[in-house]
Amino acid sequence: MGVEPSAELIEQAKVIDKSEGNIIEYINTYAESTTLNNGLFDYVTVLRAWHWFNREKTLDEIKRILAKKGKLIVMDSGFISKSKVIDDTIQIIKAHMPNGELKPAGAKAESKQFINNFPVEWFKEWQEHKFDLKETFKFNYTVSFTNEDWCGRVGSLSWLSGFTENQRNEILDEIYTHLVKEYGDIQHNIQHGCFITILNGCVS
Repeated sequence: MGVEPSAELIEQAKVIDKSEGNIIEYINTYAESTTLNNGLFDYVTVLRAWHWFNREKTLDEIKRILAKKGKLIVMDSGFISKSKVIDDTIQIIKAHMPNGELKPAGAKAESKQFINNFPVEWFKEWQEHKFDLKETFKFNYTVSFTNEDWCGRVGSLSWLSGFTENQRNEILDEIYTHLVKEYGDIQHNIQHGCFITILNGCVS
């Protein structure tokens, strides 16, 4: 079961599911109010989204839909490569920012201390909501991008969320033009880190 507030992203997910032979049901709503039944799920997973939620409401909702002894798994990912492609991309995006700075996305901008890429405040909130930390860990992986694929990846970054669609397209076009001019038609191997925290729900 997938919960997603964007109908457009749900349609994109369905196309991917069909190509890979997956059958997944989606609900077009928010994590803070899923409309799902009480105690229905053994696992609730969140990928690259916790920093956008109203965390208090979301935690209450997760506790409601989790089965007894259910688990909450919060995941994040990001670039960890020192690639010049990333540096070039960041400089282009910065040039379009009103203050020339890039800040962490959503609630991450509020924190100055992190544990395994998660703000320390989140661990306190999880504990206050009776979620018991089981483990937190990371692993690295590498993804190969064409110039076009890389621009698609950059288009999904939260750094661009404050721009209009036309502005985003202009930035991505600028990045694409730069990549073609600077690197030609090559594959860019970009190392990522995946960060995972697993919590046992509703401990006494």
